[in-house]
Amino acid sequence: MARRPCRPLDRTAPDGTLVKGLDTKEAVVERLKDAAAKLPADGRWLVGWGYQPEFYGDSPLTRADLDPSFGGVKFVVDGSIQGYTGLFQWPGYYKTFANGIANISQDDLTKWVTEVHKRGFQAVIHTNADEATEMALTALTEAERQYPQLATRHRLEHNQYVTQSQRLRMTELGLATNLFTNHIYYWGDLHYSTFTGLEKPPRQKRITHPL
Repeated sequence: MARRPCRPLDRTAPDGTLVKGLDTKEAVVERLKDAAAKLPADGRWLVGWGYQPEFYGDSPLTRADLDPSFGGVKFVVDGSIQGYTGLFQWPGYYKTFANGIANISQDDLTKWVTEVHKRGFQAVIHTNADEATEMALTALTEAERQYPQLATRHRLEHNQYVTQSQRLRMTELGLATNLFTNHIYYWGDLHYSTFTGLEKPPRQKRITHPL
């Protein structure tokens, strides 16, 4: 059976206005330009989102009268292990010896992480494989060297193949991490047989030890 294409859904805004679904990149860009032109000049932005009464009812979440909060700034250094885009150190992927893909250069990552850090915001860095973790640690170490402020606690996301030495450096930098523990349950057999072989999976087990 052929898959039916997903079609954008129309939504009703909190004020009752019909918001048409967007199905092209050009339409999205135009919608963003229109929204940017309506932003208040004093910097107070109003938050709005598509109203789905079946989910929210009369919840305050349906109102567009709240000021936004600024959370972490996310950097996606690599991709996924199962997509062969997680960025590994040597010897890389089992059988192919490829090491994955870096979505950003070390210089650019360091530059922008430092910009986020010096302003007191949290950097949230997607790192699946160990070379991606290494790049994140290099950037955060330089940011902290230039602008010492350990009160800003940055976070590494997924961090599936973090090494022992990297964990120690994370502790020194006061980093938090969001370990992808359930990935072992769903993908562990393929990590062993297809993606990384016998050598790297034991590193995943080290997440049971505290940082």
